Amino acid sequence: MSLYCDNCNHENNDNETLCHKCGYSLLTEKKLKPGLILHENYEIKRLIKSGGMGAVYEGLDKKSGTLCAVKEMLGQSCESVNNNQYMIDSFKREARILRSLNHSNIPVVRDYFIDGNRYYLVMDYIEGKDLDAVLQGYEGRGVPEELVIKWAKEILNALEYLHSQDPPVIYRDMKPENIMLQFSDEKVMLIDFGLARTINPLSQDTMTSVGTPAYAPKELFQGQPQIRTDIYSLGATMHCLLTGVIPLIPFDFSPVRELNSNVSEHIEAIVMKALSMEPRDRYGSAKEMREAIENLSNQSPQMKGNDRKSWYRNLISFFFRG
Repeated sequence: MSLYCDNCNHENNDNETLCHKCGYSLLTEKKLKPGLILHENYEIKRLIKSGGMGAVYEGLDKKSGTLCAVKEMLGQSCESVNNNQYMIDSFKREARILRSLNHSNIPVVRDYFIDGNRYYLVMDYIEGKDLDAVLQGYEGRGVPEELVIKWAKEILNALEYLHSQDPPVIYRDMKPENIMLQFSDEKVMLIDFGLARTINPLSQDTMTSVGTPAYAPKELFQGQPQIRTDIYSLGATMHCLLTGVIPLIPFDFSPVRELNSNVSEHIEAIVMKALSMEPRDRYGSAKEMREAIENLSNQSPQMKGNDRKSWYRNLISFFFRG
């Protein structure tokens, strides 16, 4: 029997879990059903989103009575017992590090566990909308520059914290869909830590998972992520938000002002530097990029209070529309 991919209709063998053509999950019929209890504590409420490597569910932490986000990642089947054990040990090591993180722009990782070839992270549930949904509300016009600057500074603070860990934590999958704007305080949160990894200079492990190719720099395709990898992906994210143009293929970014002449030359320069093909040509750290943006903010005329309130009011009205 063959399995046809729901995403591209490619024919796959019935023992496959991912589509050979597009990588989409073939486990649609195995998605977790509402009411299912995981790890004797987490009740699945609804599917939030799914993709080729897993899914995210809204769950209920029965012990605390609070909502949580349950991130499910599909492990690759391994013929070798040693390889399978290596994957389990690696997941546990990374999950312990993620659970130790404490930053205002990063959801708390509450728990982690393994069930068969499925790996789970349980995180705080964020009430809000991701920046991809926010961008859609601007109908292709791009998000106002001051909002993108505000969000970028918050994200860079989070990246500076992640990169300062020992060993550094590299996020690796920055894109608008993975940044959540909270309803409560309009703060952005980095979500979906399924691909985050630490970098150990002594390790021979080449981490080849790429995340979302159109937002990924070349070194990620080569299995050589570094701190400046996240700088590139943030640049790609800012480019998308400012121009309203969603990247479809890797390394294809026109100058920002060619797509949106309302963006300042200074911000265009910052974004395009972050998008440099060679890592050495990008900002050397999240702190360096944040300071470049802050220096620009200090030199630029500040938006009037009423204008700022109007922008946020329009943003909130978009959240609750429909």
